[in-house]
This record gives sequence, structure tokens and C-alpha cells, in this order.
Amino acid sequence: MRTHRTIKYAMAKLSKEDWVQKGFKLLEKEGYHAIKLENICDKFHVTRGSFYHHFGSMNEYVQEILKYWKDHTIAAFQEILKDCKTPVEKRTRMIEFVFGLSAKAELSVRAWALSNKVVRKYVDYMDKERVRITAEIYYELGLQKELSAELAVFAHSNYIGIQTYYIQNPGNKAKTIQLLSTLVSLYLSQGK
Repeated sequence: MRTHRTIKYAMAKLSKEDWVQKGFKLLEKEGYHAIKLENICDKFHVTRGSFYHHFGSMNEYVQEILKYWKDHTIAAFQEILKDCKTPVEKRTRMIEFVFGLSAKAELSVRAWALSNKVVRKYVDYMDKERVRITAEIYYELGLQKELSAELAVFAHSNYIGIQTYYIQNPGNKAKTIQLLSTLVSLYLSQGK
């Protein structure tokens, strides 16, 4: 049972960044339905006052969680690509990176986007950004711009499908990723 002292201690330790990171982890673990004020306060052992100390509304909090997802994903992606010396290395690292992302978090955000316009905007932005970066890599590999863009959409939509298919049973995920990589390589060799 929580005491007033326990709640006060937790409130003092929970910064705005803590709220956002914990919210994202909760989203990843339990899905978007868990992002409700009562549930969050209970899970984090804090009061509503602690929440409103940092956020004016649930919508503001949701946007901060999505901004965290967007910023951290893009920054990590850019970080792994900056040291790559060749387009082939970029493509390999990109595949490793995207399939290393949490499938549960990605799918939770996508499911949430079906019923929330703000979330949909973030998902649309992330999809466009991922496709843009992927298309640039394919262009560096020697494909024409239009073909690079088409292949990037194909690869990204396959990523979403593979993540969805293997969410409960990762079984042959690595084999499927290798197959996708082989298909893309074949496409690249034919498209030049």
C-alpha cells in the first residue's frame, strides 16, 4: 500500500523526461490502451498532480511520447549510417537497424494511429522519413530516382508486414529478413 510519503518521494524523482520514457515503455509493453491517466499514475506510483505538473493535458503527453519515439528512432538511424563508408554498408546497417527496433512498440503506435489523428500524423511522418532515407540509399546504389523511391516503399511495407507477422512468434524472422534482403538485391541488380 502506498503512503503519502511514498507518493511524495516518487513525485520528486519523476522528471518530465522520466514521464515520457516510462510512457513509451508502457506503450511498448502494454499497448496504447495503457496510456490513460489513471493507469499511468497507478503504474508510476504518482498522483495526477505530478502528471499535471509536467503536462497540461493527455494530448500534450501523447505528443511528447510520440516525439520521443520519432526523435530517438531517427537519431539512432542517422547515427548508424554516418560511419558507413559505402552504400552497400548503409543498406546492410539499415536492415539490421530497422529489424532491431521493437516490433511491439512499432505496432502499438500503428494500431493507435487508426483511432488517433495526432498519432497518425507522427506515423505518416515516420513512414515518409524512413522511405526517403531508404530511397536515398538505393539511389546511391545506382538506381534511378523513381525506381529507388518505388523500391523503398516496397522494402518499408515489407518491414511492416514482417514485424506484424512475427510479433507473437519470432520463429523464422531472420530467414524472412534474409529473403527480403535477397529480393531487394535481385531487384537492385535488375534495376540498373
